[in-house]
Amino acid sequence: MENEIEEWLLPGGFRPEVGDRVFMKGRWVTDCGHSDWHAELHPMELTTSQHEQARADAAGGIESVATIVITGEWNGEAIDVDLWPPARPSANAQLEVAVEPVDPTGNPDHPRGTGIIENVRVVTGGKLGGPNPNHWHYTFALRESIEPALRTGGRNNVTPDLHRRLAAKVHLWWR
Repeated sequence: MENEIEEWLLPGGFRPEVGDRVFMKGRWVTDCGHSDWHAELHPMELTTSQHEQARADAAGGIESVATIVITGEWNGEAIDVDLWPPARPSANAQLEVAVEPVDPTGNPDHPRGTGIIENVRVVTGGKLGGPNPNHWHYTFALRESIEPALRTGGRNNVTPDLHRRLAAKVHLWWR
């Protein structure tokens, strides 16, 4: 299925790369802006991508790096994200998770963080999967003070609200 997103809605360093596992959420529409009127996800509200890389202190020597982006085209409803580490190397391995610093001002040039969070709140964030958890789960929602409705244009095109967005990286590995 085709998906369409304006490139500038995904900050540099938070875009999926070739070979990443990707999950996307958006409105499933028939896009009549093309001659063939095909179905696609557009506009994109959420994209997550994950890849594996070396990590010296991880059991098995690898970690999964997950990138989460909630765009300004998000409709504001609670949104759930599951993030998965590499395959468990042994039955008794324990899941470890680290979130890269996120700048709460929404300024990507701010030295406090590599990510962005603006008018998005974390409702829940934690390990799931029984007594020995096997993945990480987030639920995100808009801050209560933010109007959930998005403006639309003459053809019901969504106008992105750049004051509600998130871009974050999460590292998952086994110890």
